[in-house]
Amino acid sequence: METWRTEWFHKKNELALSLAAGQCGGSYGEAAIILCTALTALAAEVWPGERIDRFRFVQLLKEFAPSHLNTTWISIPLLVGYLRTNGRNAESEVIRRTFLKDPQIVIITGEDVDKPETEILAVCPKLSLKELREHGYANLLYKEVRSGYAHEYRPGTREQILGR
Repeated sequence: METWRTEWFHKKNELALSLAAGQCGGSYGEAAIILCTALTALAAEVWPGERIDRFRFVQLLKEFAPSHLNTTWISIPLLVGYLRTNGRNAESEVIRRTFLKDPQIVIITGEDVDKPETEILAVCPKLSLKELREHGYANLLYKEVRSGYAHEYRPGTREQILGR
């Protein structure tokens, strides 16, 4: 990307961090709106067109986000909940037993439970890439954070999938 775009995005990131820290009465929500809007704008420049917002947002993160953000990783708890909700108990159980080994973990991070799609497909090859990617970090950021704040003024909810 051109230098001015990088500088522009860094300024939006600084603004978002300030809002998330409470400056100007801001919060996480305002920070998320700023960052997701900036990402949406960049993605629209890279892939112009209509009715492809989610595709280009996710693709931007997959192609340009720093690798340590693991934007292509899959949320194992959400995938397990989705499979269970859709009557696919055998697949749900295989993934749960393989990746959610320690129910005593109180504070979890992505690496404790979430995995790249290749590791999931290795234990459950019947899953489609489309199903997996629906539960990927980049897609969840689009659906649950970006769209939640853009359309409902709050993050999306996934409790029904997790069985809460």
